Amino acid sequence: MSLAAALIYWVIIGLWLSVLTPVCVAFVRNPRTFGAVRLLLSVIVIDTGRNIIENLYFGLYFGGQYGLFPASIVGVLGNPTYLILPKVMNIVAASAVFGLLVLRWLPLASKERADADATVHEKMEALKQLAHFDQLTGLPNRVSLHKDIDTILRERAGNPAHPITVAMIGLDGFKDVNDTLGHAVGDKLLQEVSGRLTSVLDETRVYRLGEHEFVLLLENCGDPSVAADVVETVLKRLTAQFEIDGHQLFVTASVGLAIAPAHGSNVDDLLANADLALHDAKAAGSRSRRLYVPTLRARAKHRRELDTELRRACANQEFVLHFQPQVRSSDGAVIGAEALLRWHHPERGILTPGAFIDALCESVVAIETGRWILTDACKTAASWRAKGLPPIRMGVNLFPTQFRNGSLLQDVEQALSESGLPADALELEITENIALGREEGTLSPLKALRARGVGIAFDDFGTGYASLSYLTRYPLTRIKIDRSFIQKIGAQSAAEDTAIVRSIIVMGRNLGLEVIAEGVETTAQADFLSAEGCSELQGFLFSKPLPATAFENYLRSAIFDQPEVGLAPLRSVSSQ
Repeated sequence: MSLAAALIYWVIIGLWLSVLTPVCVAFVRNPRTFGAVRLLLSVIVIDTGRNIIENLYFGLYFGGQYGLFPASIVGVLGNPTYLILPKVMNIVAASAVFGLLVLRWLPLASKERADADATVHEKMEALKQLAHFDQLTGLPNRVSLHKDIDTILRERAGNPAHPITVAMIGLDGFKDVNDTLGHAVGDKLLQEVSGRLTSVLDETRVYRLGEHEFVLLLENCGDPSVAADVVETVLKRLTAQFEIDGHQLFVTASVGLAIAPAHGSNVDDLLANADLALHDAKAAGSRSRRLYVPTLRARAKHRRELDTELRRACANQEFVLHFQPQVRSSDGAVIGAEALLRWHHPERGILTPGAFIDALCESVVAIETGRWILTDACKTAASWRAKGLPPIRMGVNLFPTQFRNGSLLQDVEQALSESGLPADALELEITENIALGREEGTLSPLKALRARGVGIAFDDFGTGYASLSYLTRYPLTRIKIDRSFIQKIGAQSAAEDTAIVRSIIVMGRNLGLEVIAEGVETTAQADFLSAEGCSELQGFLFSKPLPATAFENYLRSAIFDQPEVGLAPLRSVSSQ
């Protein structure tokens, strides 16, 4: 063996000392930090000591042979008795490690497993608690509601002597709070609402179902009048002013009621029926309440089936446009057309909007259909102009979702660009249900379109309570008197039947707006409107809505074959 080989033993000694030193220093500084790994460190210390002693022995022995240490060391360490010491050390170290494993590791491992199981159990229980409570308001959530109702129904097994009432509460207009003041204010409002609900209804279970919906669970309450009294107390409490971050907020709510077991013997049916009642209450207007009745489910089923059909109709291009002329009252000239949607149903034939328009407005295909109507109407009007027909104005009705989607301005620009129709030849018709409560999202695109030259007409004017206030805020060019007022006009009409129509005509003229009357069906109506200064007329007296080809032929006729209406002969004009 060479000197270099002898030195290897001392290198090994140095390495093991470098392992042992930081372990010992760390243990001295803070024994608690070792925790469950103390056993492993003990094994390392034992093995390190064994390695140091063994390599120290051979390092001294061979060092003496090669002159690193006195030669006498070789004689001492060369004793056969000493040569067996490294082997003895291996046995002692192995026994010590085995003893630690049996005496310390097994009990410690069992304890750590038990502690770990306890920790996991605690965490699982905490997660279960989180899963059953709403983190924002602290109220029991949908999971708790399902569990509690299911428990009650199972215990009572549908016994009508122990009814329960589910009152589903939906805040009216909550989305506007989030949109205008931000979600932070909206969250604080929800917390305040939950506080009022729990303070008013001490003995009633209150849950947050999600978003802006809450649920009251009234046990042993099967009388609709009693439930209505409780709900009315809640609604009155919620109408009091909220002060949140310097904002004064007022809240109204709609409520849907369902009673078990009459309206559902299981939790899913009961909640679904309460939701149907809430939907019906919201449709009736803010701060309304409705009790579930079976017809609501029938209507919901019909809406579902109709929505499926509408999706198919959109995919199969079953929608078509018909056009109704708008004539000038002074000379009967056709100066405009209103594009009216029709559904060419494969089984029921041509359907008018009354059979499907409400469902279409809520359908996912409303945006796509609205874009198609815009594009097709503009292309049709442009094609008539290209054929040398009178350059009439094209009126197009809009869906509420076209404003909510935020793409109206882009959609109109694209329709005008693709068709080549001048912007001033297009008129968009809006109704009060589009404008109401959405001024910020509605005014901006309408103002931009009006600046571009597009006309804006207020359809069905006079039927809504807020119509008058909109006349000064919206960039309108025309108001359309609703047909319900025109139908009251006759040869022997009472003064009160014509007063509203006269007022609308005068008001429109004073505001610089054009006025058109819809639903004109008799000569007497046309004569009255013309005499009162209504500038334009529309209705069956002149023509029913026509398919594009039939309307094109209508425009080509210089004199129309219609009965006398007290106006100048009806004709199409060559210019506006």
